[in-house]
Amino acid sequence: MSDLKEALSLAPGHREIQRLIVRVEDELKAFHHVSDNSQTILPDSVVQTRPLGIPDIVPGAVCTDGSGLNDK
Repeated sequence: MSDLKEALSLAPGHREIQRLIVRVEDELKAFHHVSDNSQTILPDSVVQTRPLGIPDIVPGAVCTDGSGLNDK
């Protein structure tokens, strides 16, 4: 979420980033709801793994937090 907010600060008004922030917030709310009530079953549209090959939100952006996400 912090990466999305940083991306939005670098590209204010970018609709795709705004849409992704709303989506992540909704998924976090759903996740917290599940953790509060372990009997709840989420639809497949909420429980998804991240597909491989998703392009960078901000082309050319470089990871600066030292996590090594770009290392192969």
